Amino acid sequence: MKKQTKTILGIVLVLALAGIAFTYLKAPSKTDTNTITKANSALPAITDGDWQKKGNTEVTLVEYADFQCPACGSYAPLVKRLQDTYAGRVTFVFRHFPLGMHINALPASLAAEAAGAQGKFFEMSDKLFVGQTEWSDSKTPNDIFVRYATELGLDIDKFKADIVREDLKQKIADSYKGGVKAKVTGTPTFFLNGEKLTNPKGDTLEEVYVGFTKLIDAKLGVTNAPVVSTSTAQ
Repeated sequence: MKKQTKTILGIVLVLALAGIAFTYLKAPSKTDTNTITKANSALPAITDGDWQKKGNTEVTLVEYADFQCPACGSYAPLVKRLQDTYAGRVTFVFRHFPLGMHINALPASLAAEAAGAQGKFFEMSDKLFVGQTEWSDSKTPNDIFVRYATELGLDIDKFKADIVREDLKQKIADSYKGGVKAKVTGTPTFFLNGEKLTNPKGDTLEEVYVGFTKLIDAKLGVTNAPVVSTSTAQ
């Protein structure tokens, strides 16, 4: 294949992925907005082994995500905004769910865990989502992850050792298995107080954000929070 043809195909692929991510956020209709399912008893309990941003209430939002997933990349700024809005009031939990179709999803999860071993899990997560298009199709993604680790001021020798640790691979595998048990079939999937969300939709990120705030406010008991409808969809 000629170099020019490969370049054109690469551009088409990037545009296609961007379109998929936008479609994931854009509502096909308003009827499925702001819905939750019943509490999922199969959802693994939150433990100290989970990556958390802790709040002072019993409201918890768990996200299963794949660092290479375009939709997860689109949601990342929204989740970060929610973390800022509800800091101290809601506990946010991140769980790995690397999809088999994404060849660099597992290495990315390992990079996040290796950074986490030095107290920088969420900082590395931010870099992975921001730089998603840079490393997603790379044949040497760890070289890029080492650069990110350097930018975060991590001990690089330790980072390189941790990124291949078998126990961290097992932790990620266990997270994935837990997601499957909780009927996670795609990413990102959210659970609010154990209830699986039908992700709020919208024509803009702002509308999606507002949809999430309505669900969270209802759990917090915020005055005038809307009544949340339920769905039996699994």
